[in-house]
Amino acid sequence: MNGCHQAQFGQAGRWIVKACIALVIATPQLSLAQSTSQQMIVPGTAVPRGSGSKAMQAAEAEAKLAAAKFAWTRLRGRGDFATASARFTPDQNAGMAQAMVELCNFTKLDETKDKSTKSVTMRFSLDCPTQDLLSRAADLRGAVEAEAANSLDSKPHDQLVYLFMSRRIADMTSSSSDGATYRASQKRFELVSSQALEDGLVNRINSVGLNAVSYADVVASGCATIDNAAINREFSITPPGQSDYGLTTDTRAEVIKSLRTCGIKYFALGAADVGVTGRDTITGQPQGRVVVSAQVLDIQQGLPVTLARVRTTSDETGNDEVSAEENAMAKAASDVGLKLVEQIKVRGIR
Repeated sequence: MNGCHQAQFGQAGRWIVKACIALVIATPQLSLAQSTSQQMIVPGTAVPRGSGSKAMQAAEAEAKLAAAKFAWTRLRGRGDFATASARFTPDQNAGMAQAMVELCNFTKLDETKDKSTKSVTMRFSLDCPTQDLLSRAADLRGAVEAEAANSLDSKPHDQLVYLFMSRRIADMTSSSSDGATYRASQKRFELVSSQALEDGLVNRINSVGLNAVSYADVVASGCATIDNAAINREFSITPPGQSDYGLTTDTRAEVIKSLRTCGIKYFALGAADVGVTGRDTITGQPQGRVVVSAQVLDIQQGLPVTLARVRTTSDETGNDEVSAEENAMAKAASDVGLKLVEQIKVRGIR
């Protein structure tokens, strides 16, 4: 009897031990999912406009905002934040970075000065309240959705069809003239997602009274004579300098012709070359570069009339090559969108 009791007690003890081990293993995952704060260490760079205390205070504020932008870029790919910020525009992401400055606790760890660039890089330890950040993201999304809903009762806008494409440089050698020359191989480029470019430009274009419709939707409606697959094939092999925003002149003319028969008045065409140029001399992080060319055309009759044309280069760093390219793309798309809108407004389209 006593031996039986000992055996039962031994089994119960082993069960309790296994349960405790399972609880210990599960606890880190549980705490991560229910974490009340987000903690990280991030850098921010600024260029002081003087050597006095006020100048350094302003530089620290600028570096803090830069660190917040860096932190939000990292944070928006995680769990609930990825869902809350899905398809955020550059303006919304900038709003979240500003929210982090307001809501997070920043502790400066150290700073490094670069005499050659006259800049200072500060490292901050951030402690951010999870729920407050998620609430701010929801507020930003709600404001945009409300604006879109209110616009449904306004006068219908003219449609603008957009075709934005992105590619990564896969084969590049140095030259003395412009720093890069492309080899004759047709495997120079690989196509990458243009979603970030679309997000940055489409929202800007819509803000001037135009309804942006993707070229893919036009193809799906059966109206366009050249499909996306054919355009993508050409975009992946046509070298810069020998094409019009990633397309040959003949292909561009055919696309415009088909859109005109569909009753489309305006056409926006954009191309982005994406790549990593090396590492930042201050942070040692990968540095992404994006070169974007974009134009908006009035194609209603006769020869296309250029309403806006922009070309810009953006360099940004990131934790890895992917985030460096994403950061550079977001900045380039925002810059191009602003400049396109400025030019469109001058032409009287509002």
